Amino acid sequence: MEFFKNCIFQQCVKTDSVADFVHATSIWINQPHVVDKRLNCAIVEKSLNYDECVEHVQYLCNEKNFNKDWQRYLILLQDDINHGTELQIIIRKLIPKRTDIFSTTFELVILGVRNTNAYASFIMLPSDNSCTHSYGYQFSFQLDGSKYGIQLRLAPYSDQHYSNIDQPKKPRQTTVWLKNHLMHKLIAWTEQQNVSRLNNKKQFPVTMSISLVEKEDYATLYQQLKLKYGKKWIEIWPEKTDPFKFVYEDISIATYILLLWKAEREVKGTKELQSFVDLGCGNGLLVHILQSEGHSGKGIDIRRRKIWDCYGSDTVLEVKAFIPSNESVFSDADWIIGNHCDELTPWIPVIAARSSYHCSYFVLPCCLYDFNGKFARRDPKESQYKAYLNYICNIGKTCGFEVEEDRLRLPSTKRICQIGRKRSYKPSESERQDEIISEMLSKVSSTNSVRVSLERTHNSDGDYDVPSNQKTVATTATTSASNTEEQLWSQNFKPRQPIELTSNCKQLSRTFKDDFVLVVANKLLEISSKRVSKSSTVDPENEVENFQTWNRG
Repeated sequence: MEFFKNCIFQQCVKTDSVADFVHATSIWINQPHVVDKRLNCAIVEKSLNYDECVEHVQYLCNEKNFNKDWQRYLILLQDDINHGTELQIIIRKLIPKRTDIFSTTFELVILGVRNTNAYASFIMLPSDNSCTHSYGYQFSFQLDGSKYGIQLRLAPYSDQHYSNIDQPKKPRQTTVWLKNHLMHKLIAWTEQQNVSRLNNKKQFPVTMSISLVEKEDYATLYQQLKLKYGKKWIEIWPEKTDPFKFVYEDISIATYILLLWKAEREVKGTKELQSFVDLGCGNGLLVHILQSEGHSGKGIDIRRRKIWDCYGSDTVLEVKAFIPSNESVFSDADWIIGNHCDELTPWIPVIAARSSYHCSYFVLPCCLYDFNGKFARRDPKESQYKAYLNYICNIGKTCGFEVEEDRLRLPSTKRICQIGRKRSYKPSESERQDEIISEMLSKVSSTNSVRVSLERTHNSDGDYDVPSNQKTVATTATTSASNTEEQLWSQNFKPRQPIELTSNCKQLSRTFKDDFVLVVANKLLEISSKRVSKSSTVDPENEVENFQTWNRG
C-alpha cells in the first residue's frame, strides 16, 4: 500500500500461496510471545468492520490525541475495498510478562487479501496506561519479479521504539528488532506451512496455551508468586535437582490452578477456598504454595525430600505408599492433583470420581504408565505421548468427567494438562457410574499385566543405605496390601520403591570414567592396521567375503 512507503526489508520465499503467508501472520497476531519473550500473550479484544474501524480511529484522534494521519490511511483502505480486497480488522491487547515494569498495549491489526497478494498492518493505539507515541509497520506478500517475496514496511512517522513494552532500561530499536528477529521467523513459518501443504500434512499448528484461564490474570499472578516464592526457594534449594527449573515450574502450575479455582468460585458464587490432595507431590513446593495462598490440603509421596524440612509445620506432607483401594478416597477434598505422579497418573480420575460427586481433578501426565505398569501405545501412527494423553483422557471420560485439555507455560515438552471439573452424569446416577468404573478396572486386572520394575533390584544388603523410616513405609505398604487384598482396585498394581536407586553408572566418579576411556583407547591404538573379515556379508555371485580395514589413525 502506498501509505507504507519505507521498505526496510525484503526477501523471496519458497511459496506462491497467499494462504501460507496469512497462516504465518496469524501466528504473530495470536502468539507474539513465541518471538518476543517480553510478552506473556496477546488477546483479541474485538473484531471490527470497516465503518466501525473508521469511527474508532476518529474517536481516538479527537479524544486521545491520536495521530490524524492514520485517518488518511483508512481512506486508502476504502480504495482497496473497492478493488476487491477482503479486510479483517481486529484490536489486540499485548500483555507483558513483567507487569511490574511494562504496561499493556493495544494494537489495531488490519489484514488484507486480494487474489495472490496480501498485507498485514499493525498500528499502536493510545490508551490510559500506555505511552502516546504512535508507530506502524506492515508485512506484505506480493510478486517480486518472477518470485513471491515478503516485505517489511514502516509508516513514514513511526517512532523508533517498538512500544511502551519496549522501553525498559535497555530499549531495542523497532527496525533492528523487526528485521533481525521477527521477519526471519515470519518467513520460516510461511515456508514451513508450504512444505506441510505440499506433503499433504496437517496445517502447521498454532497451539494455544493457558486457554482455560484469563491470560492477563495469569501474567499478573505469576509475577506476584514469582517475586514471593522464586528467589527465596532457589537460594535455599537443598535437592540435587535444578532449582530454577523446578521452582519456576511449580510456581507456574500453582498460578494456573489458583486461577482455575478462582473461576470455579465465581461460577458457584462462593468465597470458600477449595481443599486439595496432591498425590505423588515430590518436592512438595506446589503443596506449600497452594497452602500459603490459603487453600487447605496435603501432599502424599512415597519418599521424603530434604526440602520438606524447610517448609514448616503449616505445610502438610505425608510419607506414604499410596495404593488405589477402597481406603484411598478423599471425601473431604475438592480437588485431586497429580503433577508428574508417574504410576499414579491413570488413577487420578478414578480417585476423584470415587471420592465424591463434587470432587474434581487436575493431572499433568509425564512418565507413561497404565494402571499396572509401563504404557504401550496401540496405534503406531500416533506419537507415544499423544497416545498416552488420549489414554488418560478416555479414563477420565469413563469415570464420568467432561475432560478439558490445556497447554501450560512450562520449560518442558510434556506440558499438556487434563482437568475434570464437570460430570457427565447426574448425582442420582452415581451408583451406576461406579459400576462402570468397576467394570473398567476389572478388565484391566484380567489382563494379568506384570508391572515393569521401577527400580533395579539388588541382592546385596549393603549396596544402599535405606533410611529406617522409609523401610517402614515399604513394609507397611506390603502388609496393608495383603490385609486388604479384596479392597484393592487392581491386584497387579505395585507402588514404586521408597528408595530411588541410581542406574547407568551415575555414581561412578568422573576420574574413574576418564581413566577407563583412556585404557580402552590405548588398547585400540595398540592394534595394528589390518583387514577384518565381515563373515555376515558375502557376495552371493562371487562367493567372496567382504572386508573392513581397521585404521588406527
